[in-house]
Amino acid sequence: MTIFEFRKLAQQQLHVLYESAEAYRMIDILLEEYLSYSAAMLHAQRSRMLDSKEQDYLFVALEKMKHGMPIQYVLGKAWFFDLHILVNESTLIPRPETEELVNWVVEENLNRDDMRILDIGTGSGCIALALKKFLPFHAITASDISQKAIAIAEKNATLNKLDITFIESDILHQPQDKLHGPFDIIVSNPPYIRKSEAVDMHKNVLDFEPHLALFVEDENPLRFYEAIAEFAIQNSKDVILYMEMNEALGALLKDMLAQKGYRDIVIKKDLFGKQRMMRAKWRAS
Repeated sequence: MTIFEFRKLAQQQLHVLYESAEAYRMIDILLEEYLSYSAAMLHAQRSRMLDSKEQDYLFVALEKMKHGMPIQYVLGKAWFFDLHILVNESTLIPRPETEELVNWVVEENLNRDDMRILDIGTGSGCIALALKKFLPFHAITASDISQKAIAIAEKNATLNKLDITFIESDILHQPQDKLHGPFDIIVSNPPYIRKSEAVDMHKNVLDFEPHLALFVEDENPLRFYEAIAEFAIQNSKDVILYMEMNEALGALLKDMLAQKGYRDIVIKKDLFGKQRMMRAKWRAS
């Protein structure tokens, strides 16, 4: 079987789950990564015969993709800015809107000195690692409740040669026991999807990505934001929060933070036009 023949067959088998262009792009990513080809090389070598070992790997990968497994989990890695990030089903797949959150933090704080930054709910560590890459002279700590996620994040720090302090900690229950401030900036992409919203989500997210990092109960959808806001107040004199958010909960989130004394609260849209991130400042009086 040639590369071209595999590509065509794979597209036919994936078209039930994905649009044609998306299916082809996923297949090309698979081929480029496994064969160590650039896009140009893949096109130039499309008539090359795949050997038996290559075919075995590619058909196993295709079978996983046919069942909805995201290409990042099939490969065991994702890309965030120009960082290679190891991922598995204990970590969320990094997304473009999270890159926007990191850009916002960097743009507003590039010229500040000696900051202590905390990333809460770090997962794969992508936010903390990108911040360390762009703000290399600042101390960055990253926490997560999942020991498995912390293990992956530590591997990613080693892989990308970036110095991060990782701590296993539950922001909902006495986080100050392990997370010692003060912090100048707290960044988080906490669980914010209400369980009632799961019916509108794609199968490959529901079946494979960790629900612990995705969902909150409908009755208290801001519980993580409240915990983070309180932790920041109790552990810092002056702190800026940057967090991803559910576009449907922006007004509630803004009101909650204002009631706690935060000011300069800004809600920002992502590249898709959705209200996806917020910034708020706390200054002790």
